Amino acid sequence: MHWRTLTLASLGLCAMLPAAAQEKAGPVAETPATAAPAPSASAPAGKAEDVKPKAEIVTEPKAAWDVSCKPDAAGVRMACVMSQALTLADTSRRLLRVEIVPPKTIGNDNALIKLSLPHGTLLQPGAEIRVDGSQSFRVPFQVSDADGVYTTQPLGSDLIATMKRGSKLFVTATFSDGKRREIPASLAGFSLAYAKIAE
Repeated sequence: MHWRTLTLASLGLCAMLPAAAQEKAGPVAETPATAAPAPSASAPAGKAEDVKPKAEIVTEPKAAWDVSCKPDAAGVRMACVMSQALTLADTSRRLLRVEIVPPKTIGNDNALIKLSLPHGTLLQPGAEIRVDGSQSFRVPFQVSDADGVYTTQPLGSDLIATMKRGSKLFVTATFSDGKRREIPASLAGFSLAYAKIAE
């Protein structure tokens, strides 16, 4: 498999601390993003995990989206999802995982987007997603554990259409140094992969 690489230094990720404890949030509204709230001063901190830009690179497959299928709970049809993961090449640490779940797969009326970011991503500010130069939308994180922070949110048909036409999906999050940074995921092959999972 051919791999495209992004330098970790270009993303500006240096050191990350544990995220805050579990936090619940409602579904994302398709309204322009607002300024993220400042991280809570009372959020627990833990042992720092340094990421060294010289030694590590982020890798992304050129065939960006993987499609996986399995029988649904009733065993009647194949439930399929598409996903893309960015990892650190030397350590295989996850930087970002994006998963798209089509409608009617797990009782969902709309398509869903699931985001996973690493341990050290701040929970309270949430994340923002945008396609290329379009308006960004705020996505609240819902839960965290020892491995990272997670959110599952509905995707409207307009945003799905924009992703089919787009070239990059940008996910912006706040890390332990208080700075917000964009992580780019490729939309190459998105339309083809989505057609497969929505069959």
